[in-house]
Amino acid sequence: MFRFPHSLWPSSASVRGSLLWVMVLLLLGKSGIASPGTQGSQKTGVGVILGDPTGLSLRHYREAERTWDATLSFDWDRYVEVTANPSWLFPEAFSKRDRFLRDLTPYLGIGGALVFYGEEGLRRWRRENEDNTQDVSLGIRVPIGIEWKMQEAPLSLFLELAPGIGLVPGTFTFLEGGVGIRYLL
Repeated sequence: MFRFPHSLWPSSASVRGSLLWVMVLLLLGKSGIASPGTQGSQKTGVGVILGDPTGLSLRHYREAERTWDATLSFDWDRYVEVTANPSWLFPEAFSKRDRFLRDLTPYLGIGGALVFYGEEGLRRWRRENEDNTQDVSLGIRVPIGIEWKMQEAPLSLFLELAPGIGLVPGTFTFLEGGVGIRYLL
């Protein structure tokens, strides 16, 4: 397992700045992520998620029923987390007639979570896991949620719950969730 030397741990501001650039580059390069033939109907949503994790949210709509999602979240001195996953959408799952229910779209994804711990996060992590000497953890998460795309504005609201299992540095379970809003470009 890769061990990030603690003496080289950058300040949380520089980590957030670097990872923000990665998300911006993903956003700008969205046409490279697209599958052939879907270029005209694509949209990308950029916004925030509040909860655990709290941070930036990116959703790239590849097709009517598939997206790529990513988050960049942080808890100041505790950690910086990056998640990424494909999601499958289930449009009109609740109703085809009622406009509001038609606009509610449940989704399911599976992907990864990569967490870099800061000083305070390492202290807490080591208190809970005395034998751990790693400052990075890696896991698999399964986001389950519902999204509402507003017809009158280029916005979407979402609610998400993501159970997961940590694989590195050891096996552990976790639960993440939050509410968020994205501006559709």
